[in-house]
Parts: sequence; structure tokens; C-alpha cells
Amino acid sequence: MTYTYAVMEVSPATFAEIKAKLSAAGYNWAIHDDGTTLDMHGIALQEEATRSKVLGDLRHHEDRVGDAFTCGSRRQPGRVGDEDVDVWLKRPNGDRCCSYCGSLHPGDFEAALKDAADPDSNVRVSQSDKRYKWYIDGRVQNAGEGGIKFYTWHVDSKETEQALNAVIGDACRASEVKLDGIIRHTSKAS
Repeated sequence: MTYTYAVMEVSPATFAEIKAKLSAAGYNWAIHDDGTTLDMHGIALQEEATRSKVLGDLRHHEDRVGDAFTCGSRRQPGRVGDEDVDVWLKRPNGDRCCSYCGSLHPGDFEAALKDAADPDSNVRVSQSDKRYKWYIDGRVQNAGEGGIKFYTWHVDSKETEQALNAVIGDACRASEVKLDGIIRHTSKAS
């Protein structure tokens, strides 16, 4: 199981070559214990046969929450993939994250927005240069612990859209104030 953003299938020969190079360079942390996944900062490689086994395993994964669905990332131009194979997986901090793209569940993104709107919280949100992608900072140290991003294609209803729109403005304004405070503190320290 990988907690990264994208998993690419590669031929067994390519997988073995990259695995050997990572090992020789001392990057053994990138090789999962079972040896079937190479997880490298946002992209994971698996042998082709392993990927279909993982997809089957996700349908019965112990951290799975809810029914299978098709992630909106699979529907982006140029991407192909199976239908109804994605699930929400519960991360160590309790977040539900998409098994395909790593996005937070809309309900957990709403909770993060409310945290970010709280001036006493260290949680911040920001929109990426892609209008459909949001980052959440200050809740976890890495994506293996919990959600760090949200893709808007996971908004599943008008009610969800309205709930997010009701808090996103306050969350963004508070996040800018918090970031400005961090920048001022850092510049005084140097």
C-alpha cells in the first residue's frame, strides 16, 4: 500500500533496474517492506501485475471507508483507468483520502477549512496555480499521516459545494494573516 499521489505501472525489468539503482544509492527507505512498491516523493512505481492485485486489495482494505467510486483524476484528458476501483482510505490522523489521487474527502477538507479560519490554529490553506487544487498546511507533516491537498472534482453535491464556499473565504483570509506572521517572524530571526 502506498500513500503517494500517483502510482505508475512499469515493466518488471524497469522496476528491477530502478529498485537496484535506488538501493545502490542508499534510498532503501523508498522500497516498501514487501519489495513490490518503490515510493518516491509523490510518485510510486509498481510492476504491472502488482497494480491489479493492489486494486483488488483496495476493495477489501481494512482502512477503507465507504463505497468504491471513480476518482475525477482518472477522467482527466489523456488518462485511462478502471471504473469504480477507488476508495477513501483512513490515514493515521483519521483523514479520509482518495486511494488514487490522495485528495482529502470533501468533509475532511471542510474541517480543515474551519481549522484554517481559526486565528489560533496553525492550519493554513492555499490554492495552487491549478484552480482545482488546494493545499492544506499545518495539520500533518506528510501525506502518509493525513491529507495535504484537496481536488475540487471530489465535490460530490451542491450541498457540499455550498458548505465549502461558506468557509473558504474566511479560511483564505486567516491563512494569509498567519503566513504574513511567519514571514515577519522568520525575517526578524535572520
